[in-house]
Amino acid sequence: MASLQVTAKPPSTPAPPATPAIPKPATQTATQKTAQILKTRQGAKGLGVHKDLICYHSPYFKAAFNSGFEEAKTGIMKLPETNTKVFELFVHWLYTQVLWSKDDDKEEKRTALETMMDLHLFADMIRAVSLMNQSITALRDLSDAGSVVPTQTFARVWKNTTENSPICRLIIDWMIWEVNSDVFERNPNSFPHDLLLAAMTASRKAIRAFQHEHRSTIKKPLLIESNYHVSEDTKEAV
Repeated sequence: MASLQVTAKPPSTPAPPATPAIPKPATQTATQKTAQILKTRQGAKGLGVHKDLICYHSPYFKAAFNSGFEEAKTGIMKLPETNTKVFELFVHWLYTQVLWSKDDDKEEKRTALETMMDLHLFADMIRAVSLMNQSITALRDLSDAGSVVPTQTFARVWKNTTENSPICRLIIDWMIWEVNSDVFERNPNSFPHDLLLAAMTASRKAIRAFQHEHRSTIKKPLLIESNYHVSEDTKEAV
C-alpha cells in the first residue's frame, strides 16, 4: 500500500479541483476561502481539503499544522498506515457530514460497513469526536439496513483499539445480541480469545441483571445509541 501524504499549500495557491465524490460545501466562510489547502496524495491522485476545516474537526491535525512540529514547517504530513479509501471518506464527511446512502444495495452496505469500521479507528486516531460518533451511528444503521454484522473485521479492530473503546463495546454487544451462534461454530479461530472472554463476561452480566430485576425482557444496549458515543468534551484531547 502506498503511503498517504498531506501537503499544505500557501494561501495564494488555488485549491485543486475536488473529486466528483467529494462535493464542495454550498457556502464557504471568508476564512475557508483564504485558508491554506491540504492535499492528500497516493501516487498521482490528490484531494483538496481546507486546512481550517480539517483542523477544526481534528485536534490531531490542528496540533500538527499549527505547532513547532516538522509538519507545520514543511506543510507535509505522511500517513503511511492510512488506507486511501478511508481518507477519501473522511474528506467527503468533512464537506458533507454524510457517510453513506440508504440507496446502497446489500453488498454495498456490507462493503461500507467494513470501511466504516476502519474509518472509526482513523477518527479515534485523529481524535475527531464528531466523526467517531457519526461513524458509530452509521455502523448501527448500516448493520440494521443490511441485516449484516461485519464479523470479519472484529479481530482486526479489536487488536487496534482498547476494550473500553466505543467500537469494542459495539462489537461485544453485536456478538451477544446479533451474531448467530453458528458463526462462532464455523469460525472458532476467527475471534481473539480475549474478545470471546469479554463477550462471555458481558453476557453473564446481562443475565444476572435480568435475574436480579425480575424483568420479562432484557433491554438490548444496541437500542441506546449513546452507549457508544464519546462526549464532545473530549474533543481537544489528543
